[in-house]
Amino acid sequence: MTESGIPAPGAPSPCVLVGVKPQQKDVVILVAAKLAALFGVTLICAHVDTSRFPIRELPDGTFESEPIDPDLADDPDDFDPQLRDHILALVPADLSVDFRQLAGDTSIALREEAEILNAEVIVVGSRAGGLRANIQDFLGTSVAVHLAHRQWRPVVVVPTSPTAPDRPLPWERAASQA
Repeated sequence: MTESGIPAPGAPSPCVLVGVKPQQKDVVILVAAKLAALFGVTLICAHVDTSRFPIRELPDGTFESEPIDPDLADDPDDFDPQLRDHILALVPADLSVDFRQLAGDTSIALREEAEILNAEVIVVGSRAGGLRANIQDFLGTSVAVHLAHRQWRPVVVVPTSPTAPDRPLPWERAASQA
C-alpha cells in the first residue's frame, strides 16, 4: 500500500476475510458475502485447523503444516470439500469466492492471512452463550477479542445466538448459575 492509500503495483487486491468452520451458523457466511458484494471485492473463506501448526510458507503464499500430535495422521492441507460446497451453495453465484486452509491459533492465523491478502475487514461469528464460552472469554481465548486488540483491521462479529432484550445476558446467566 502506498502512502496515498492506493495498493502498490503487485499488491494483493482487497477482500473480505471470513473465518469459517463446519457446523458454523450460515449467518456468518451470509453477512461476509453481503459485505464482499457491497465492497465489490472477493470473499476469502478461511478455515483454521487448530490441531496443526504452520511450518513453512510455500512460493504461492500457502503454508505447509504439521499436526501438533505426531500420532495423528498427516492429512493434506486442503480445504474441506464439503465445507466448500456448503459455502458455495449459500453465496450468490456471481460473487468471487476463494478458500484458504490455515493452521495454528485461529486469531493469529486470521490476522496474518488478512495482512497477506490486504483484507478490508475480518468477519467472525460470536460464540454461543453459556458458562463454557464465558470462561473462555474471561481467559482471553475469544478470537474476536484477540483480533480486535491485536491488529488494525476492522473486525465484524456476527451474532450467532443473540439474547432477547428481556432475557439475561449469557454472562449474567452463568453468574446466577454458579
